[in-house]
Amino acid sequence: MSTEQIKRRDLDNITFRFLEDPGHGWLEVPVWASLAVGVKPEEYSPFSYHKPVHDGDNLLYLEEDCDAGFFAAYFEATTGRKLGPQIKHIFEEQSTVRDRLPRLPGIGYVRRF
Repeated sequence: MSTEQIKRRDLDNITFRFLEDPGHGWLEVPVWASLAVGVKPEEYSPFSYHKPVHDGDNLLYLEEDCDAGFFAAYFEATTGRKLGPQIKHIFEEQSTVRDRLPRLPGIGYVRRF
């Protein structure tokens, strides 16, 4: 199986988490999934966050108003499926995303869609 087939299979089987608090929300996306649909982490805005994971793949927390939709457009273009059924919603009274994770630098921030 080629690397491209493995990425495609993994995208077909992935479940994303959408974390939200009373004020905002973020789509949790593994870096590999973002790269698989053609978006580098530095292409997201500085309103999204990055979580380095030492024993696995790094995670991105994509801001709901802009970056999550940007990723969703690329996911649909790559897989032919809308992003939606693959999302598990998680509500937190106090978000661990905003308070504990570093923001993405937003260097090279561009919109291609």
